[in-house]
Amino acid sequence: MKRALFTLMFVLVLISCTKISPEPESVDEKYSYPILPGSPEWKAFTTGQQMVDACQIPESVLKSLTTRALLETCVDYPLWLNYIAYDFFNNGILSVINRFNGLTELSRRIDMPGVIIDFYATFKVPAATSWTSTSTDYLFHLSYFEMFMSADCFITKFTADELLSLKPKLWQNIFDRIMDSEHNSIMSFVQGLHLYAKIIKLQNGQVYLDNKLLIDSVASICTIDQYYFQMYVDFANLISGDYPYQTQSEIGF
Repeated sequence: MKRALFTLMFVLVLISCTKISPEPESVDEKYSYPILPGSPEWKAFTTGQQMVDACQIPESVLKSLTTRALLETCVDYPLWLNYIAYDFFNNGILSVINRFNGLTELSRRIDMPGVIIDFYATFKVPAATSWTSTSTDYLFHLSYFEMFMSADCFITKFTADELLSLKPKLWQNIFDRIMDSEHNSIMSFVQGLHLYAKIIKLQNGQVYLDNKLLIDSVASICTIDQYYFQMYVDFANLISGDYPYQTQSEIGF
């Protein structure tokens, strides 16, 4: 009898212990970074590593953020522009991803592709006639978004249908930037061309098989080095054929 009572008490203790650590509640609001560029605390930093450390999301917050909230947090990452410090932006974005736990976590979320597609659909390239002082920053954030999407840890998680659904909006954003040469240079849309090439490569269809060398080159390199300029022109001309409803079938920039 005593043994049975002891066993029952032991089981009750185990059950109560399992209730001490409930699952964290989901937080559907983006994280606010406590230290931002330009603040006195930021200006006091003496190394880049201190800045990187200050921008990490606390682990308890990181795991509780919904994927949408996490994505918005990553878009606001204070060091997002660091990737352009590299000659090849594709190398730069890998450095940013590997040094920021927000993007690393985002790349591992199962529902990440769908959330990214929905969020990307909200981007709209400002018309030349409605350009404002904030338009440049907005477009560079769009380019950054396209850049981290193009990383293998992100884009390879998309299904064939998800890749297909992303292409029209991506091309429209590329096309709109190319057409407004007054406000946009290759610096603002080469990231989109790089992403588009990686999508075509993953689809492995006839367009890729017929233009493998060109597409592989654009998919492997993202840079504004003038040596590669013609490569991007040729690729833009190639993919413009995917959308015959556009007023221009050839792109020159």
